[in-house]
Amino acid sequence: MNLVNTDSWQVLAPQRAAALSSPVTWGLVLGVRGAGMLLSSGLLCRLTVRRFLVWGQLAITLSALPLLALGARLPVPWLIAASFVAGVGSSLSATAWDTSLQEHIPTGVLSRVSAHDDLFSTWPSPSDC
Repeated sequence: MNLVNTDSWQVLAPQRAAALSSPVTWGLVLGVRGAGMLLSSGLLCRLTVRRFLVWGQLAITLSALPLLALGARLPVPWLIAASFVAGVGSSLSATAWDTSLQEHIPTGVLSRVSAHDDLFSTWPSPSDC
Protein backbone atom coordinates (compact mmCIF):
# COMPACT_ATOMS: atom_id res chain seq x y z
CA MET A 1 0.00 0.00 0.00
CA ASN A 2 2.77 2.41 0.88
CA LEU A 3 4.53 1.73 -2.41
CA VAL A 4 1.47 2.64 -4.45
CA ASN A 5 -0.03 5.39 -2.32
CA THR A 6 2.85 7.47 -0.96
CA ASP A 7 4.11 9.25 -4.05
CA SER A 8 0.71 9.70 -5.62
CA TRP A 9 -0.73 11.12 -2.38
CA GLN A 10 2.22 13.31 -1.42
CA VAL A 11 3.33 14.59 -4.83
CA LEU A 12 0.64 14.28 -7.48
CA ALA A 13 -2.47 14.87 -5.37
CA PRO A 14 -1.51 18.34 -4.05
CA GLN A 15 -0.74 19.52 -7.57
CA ARG A 16 -4.01 18.12 -8.90
CA ALA A 17 -6.02 19.64 -6.03
CA ALA A 18 -4.43 23.04 -6.64
CA ALA A 19 -5.32 22.77 -10.33
CA LEU A 20 -8.93 21.91 -9.43
CA SER A 21 -9.51 24.80 -7.09
CA SER A 22 -6.74 26.44 -5.06
CA PRO A 23 -3.84 25.47 -2.80
CA VAL A 24 -6.16 26.07 0.16
CA THR A 25 -8.24 23.11 -1.02
CA TRP A 26 -5.38 20.74 -0.33
CA GLY A 27 -5.05 22.03 3.22
CA LEU A 28 -8.76 21.46 3.74
CA VAL A 29 -8.51 17.95 2.28
CA LEU A 30 -5.69 17.06 4.68
CA GLY A 31 -7.50 18.58 7.65
CA VAL A 32 -10.67 16.62 6.94
CA ARG A 33 -8.62 13.44 6.47
CA GLY A 34 -7.08 14.06 9.88
CA ALA A 35 -10.56 14.52 11.37
CA GLY A 36 -11.59 11.14 9.92
CA MET A 37 -8.51 9.54 11.44
CA LEU A 38 -9.21 11.13 14.83
CA LEU A 39 -12.85 10.02 14.82
CA SER A 40 -11.95 6.48 13.82
CA SER A 41 -9.23 6.23 16.46
CA GLY A 42 -11.58 7.43 19.16
CA LEU A 43 -14.25 4.94 18.19
CA LEU A 44 -11.81 2.04 17.97
CA CYS A 45 -10.77 2.60 21.59
CA ARG A 46 -14.32 1.74 22.59
CA LEU A 47 -15.06 -1.16 20.23
CA THR A 48 -14.15 -4.81 20.20
CA VAL A 49 -13.86 -6.07 16.65
CA ARG A 50 -13.70 -9.72 15.65
CA ARG A 51 -11.24 -10.47 12.86
CA PHE A 52 -9.77 -7.01 13.27
CA LEU A 53 -6.90 -7.47 10.82
CA VAL A 54 -9.28 -8.57 8.05
CA TRP A 55 -11.36 -5.44 8.57
CA GLY A 56 -8.21 -3.34 8.68
CA GLN A 57 -6.94 -4.71 5.40
CA LEU A 58 -10.31 -4.08 3.77
CA ALA A 59 -10.44 -0.56 5.21
CA ILE A 60 -7.10 0.46 3.68
CA THR A 61 -8.72 0.29 0.26
CA LEU A 62 -10.68 3.40 1.26
CA SER A 63 -7.43 5.35 0.92
CA ALA A 64 -7.88 5.22 -2.83
CA LEU A 65 -11.09 7.27 -2.76
CA PRO A 66 -9.52 10.76 -2.75
CA LEU A 67 -7.14 9.77 -5.53
CA LEU A 68 -10.06 8.45 -7.56
CA ALA A 69 -11.98 11.67 -6.88
CA LEU A 70 -9.02 13.71 -8.09
CA GLY A 71 -8.59 11.53 -11.15
CA ALA A 72 -12.27 11.76 -12.02
CA ARG A 73 -12.18 15.55 -11.51
CA LEU A 74 -15.08 15.42 -9.09
CA PRO A 75 -16.14 18.67 -7.40
CA VAL A 76 -14.31 19.72 -4.24
CA PRO A 77 -17.09 18.61 -1.82
CA TRP A 78 -16.77 15.05 -3.15
CA LEU A 79 -13.00 15.21 -2.73
CA ILE A 80 -13.41 16.38 0.86
CA ALA A 81 -15.92 13.61 1.64
CA ALA A 82 -13.63 11.02 0.06
CA SER A 83 -10.74 12.33 2.13
CA PHE A 84 -12.73 11.97 5.36
CA VAL A 85 -13.65 8.37 4.52
CA ALA A 86 -10.02 7.65 3.57
CA GLY A 87 -8.90 8.98 6.95
CA VAL A 88 -11.30 6.62 8.72
CA GLY A 89 -10.01 3.68 6.66
CA SER A 90 -6.37 4.60 7.16
CA SER A 91 -6.71 4.84 10.92
CA LEU A 92 -8.66 1.59 11.13
CA SER A 93 -6.03 -0.19 9.08
CA ALA A 94 -3.08 1.14 11.09
CA THR A 95 -4.76 0.33 14.40
CA ALA A 96 -5.65 -3.18 13.26
CA TRP A 97 -2.10 -3.83 12.07
CA ASP A 98 -0.43 -2.56 15.24
CA THR A 99 -2.89 -4.41 17.45
CA SER A 100 -2.32 -7.64 15.54
CA LEU A 101 1.44 -7.30 15.86
CA GLN A 102 1.17 -6.82 19.60
CA GLU A 103 -1.25 -9.71 20.05
CA HIS A 104 0.47 -12.31 17.86
CA ILE A 105 4.20 -11.57 17.99
CA PRO A 106 6.07 -12.82 21.07
CA THR A 107 7.22 -10.00 23.36
CA GLY A 108 10.88 -10.97 23.03
CA VAL A 109 10.97 -10.27 19.29
CA LEU A 110 8.25 -7.62 18.97
CA SER A 111 10.73 -4.74 18.80
CA ARG A 112 12.74 -6.43 16.03
CA VAL A 113 9.64 -7.37 14.03
CA SER A 114 8.23 -3.84 14.37
CA ALA A 115 11.54 -2.33 13.23
CA HIS A 116 11.60 -4.55 10.13
CA ASP A 117 7.95 -3.77 9.48
CA ASP A 118 8.59 -0.02 9.57
CA LEU A 119 11.75 -0.27 7.47
CA PHE A 120 10.24 -2.37 4.71
CA SER A 121 6.97 -0.42 4.70
CA THR A 122 8.63 2.83 3.70
CA TRP A 123 11.84 1.97 1.88
CA PRO A 124 12.54 2.10 -0.97
CA SER A 125 9.77 4.34 -2.20
CA PRO A 126 9.41 4.90 -5.96
CA SER A 127 10.79 8.42 -5.57
CA ASP A 128 14.03 6.95 -4.14
CA CYS A 129 14.62 4.89 -7.28
